[in-house]
Amino acid sequence: SGIVSPATITPDVSSGTISIRSGHTVTVTASVTTDQTFVNPGGTLVLTGSTLTVSGSGLTIQSTAAGTGRIGNSTGTISGNVTVERYIPSTGRRYRLLTPTVTTPGSIKTNWMEGGINTVIGTNFNPSPGYGSQISGPGGNTNGFDVTLSNESSLYTVSNGVVPTYAAQANTTGTLDPLKGYFLFIRGDRSMDMTLANTNIPPVPVPLPSSSTTIRATGTILQGTQTLFANALIGGGALNLVTNPYASPIDWALVHPACSNITPFYTLWDASIGYRGGFVTVKTDGVKSDITSAATTFIQSGQAFFVESNGVGIPAVSVQEGHKVSGNNNGIFGPQPKPQQQFGISLYYSERDGLRRLADGVNVVYGKDYSNAVTAEDAREMPNWDENIAILRDGKHLSIEARPIFIGNDTIPLFMNNMKPMRYELELTGSNFINPFLHATLIDKFTGRYIPISVNGTKVVTFSVSSDPASFASERFVVVFGAKDINPFISGFRVYPNPVTHGLINVQMNGLEKGLYTIRLMNSGGQVIISKQVNYNGGNEISTLSVARNFASGAYRLEIIHPGGKRVVKQVVIPNL
Repeated sequence: SGIVSPATITPDVSSGTISIRSGHTVTVTASVTTDQTFVNPGGTLVLTGSTLTVSGSGLTIQSTAAGTGRIGNSTGTISGNVTVERYIPSTGRRYRLLTPTVTTPGSIKTNWMEGGINTVIGTNFNPSPGYGSQISGPGGNTNGFDVTLSNESSLYTVSNGVVPTYAAQANTTGTLDPLKGYFLFIRGDRSMDMTLANTNIPPVPVPLPSSSTTIRATGTILQGTQTLFANALIGGGALNLVTNPYASPIDWALVHPACSNITPFYTLWDASIGYRGGFVTVKTDGVKSDITSAATTFIQSGQAFFVESNGVGIPAVSVQEGHKVSGNNNGIFGPQPKPQQQFGISLYYSERDGLRRLADGVNVVYGKDYSNAVTAEDAREMPNWDENIAILRDGKHLSIEARPIFIGNDTIPLFMNNMKPMRYELELTGSNFINPFLHATLIDKFTGRYIPISVNGTKVVTFSVSSDPASFASERFVVVFGAKDINPFISGFRVYPNPVTHGLINVQMNGLEKGLYTIRLMNSGGQVIISKQVNYNGGNEISTLSVARNFASGAYRLEIIHPGGKRVVKQVVIPNL
């Protein structure tokens, strides 16, 4: 008993307690029996062709703020009760998308509620402080839920579909399934006040008090390859809820190649987003829709997630022992994305206590092998229950878009909905753009503002939503990119701003021969739509062309004709005005 350092367990350990420390691995190479086994946070238990039989209190995989224990890639089996813990930090009262990691003979109440139930409004039965969660639902105590004034459900199951649907759990007398995902609204442990009115609403959200907690479930652990999940997987572009079935993180970059007919993205629920949490999409290379999220390709124990059918056939998901990886719940152990040109846009709001809350976000990634068309490299946005922001491309809403590297001009058309009458912020962050003359502009169609943005840095833009429908129009914002001239004066001319802002094109002339010049703006078909003559008298002079609001967005040709007939041609970009 008392094994606390890296070791190999042999048959001479037949009773007592095994305790595996953080950072240590204990390998079981022959069948043994123990009264009690603890895998401490950060510890690893591995079985190689052997059987670990646990009696008494069984095997406990512990989870705390410091990390989570795990069962590593194993060929052996575990016999007896296993308790798997999942530490949940205090991030406010938020939903979590969870799975129990064990097949439980006991009820939801026995496991996630620690066997407790509140029978009187305003009093809390909290048998294990720091553990468990309060769960409310229809019928209150009659159906095994904690009683509240409204008996509103806080536990939901999911049905797969192009748009998944959510159903309130009918009672807490049923068991938990490690191949099924559950949305659970976690207030904290079972000591939280459930009589408080919800103040986390616009226009000035005030979060209710919460606490960290650890939820746990006891039952039979899953081992070996898992391919059958509680909800049958469906094709046709559907989003399918699956789980990490193991008491160990798994790496999406390893899982995806073993699957078929699914896109290279998975979508998780990030509780730090918005009022209740929100969806974040992660690609196999680590690129994610919300660049500020702690999400990585590592999917933690106790975590359920969505995969998307690629529309080719019925999806097949295979999660295998070899997909297990070491790493804890802070995400720092995951593979880091390769540096590449990215432009992330995050939507924020502020709560009354000053906390700045991420509501949703998107990310555009630029690479030489990507296409302008919407393909399997682009991740569809999964709608949040509250605010959404997406990239609107070819009629589709994307959370991650992969586009080819561009030299001059490009646009990011944005889509937003479920906006509330309050103050918001857009945080726009560009990184790894190598063209020193590239610039970007955020266009606000409601206010008419044209806001310059750094392509290698962060810009925060504040805006408000009111009762005016135009203030919450879904296509209110667009980001437009343009490349400034390496030498802004070519043959004595400078054309700016480019892309055009405020409907004005300035042509600056300096050091040219005196005489009558002609400036013409032509569309992509070669049609002259603006023509102006300028009698230039020398020196530094600026002429301005006014662009009508009904002009189609796109690239135009600006032609400057010298008195002697020489022509200088420039391309200018006119966004939607």
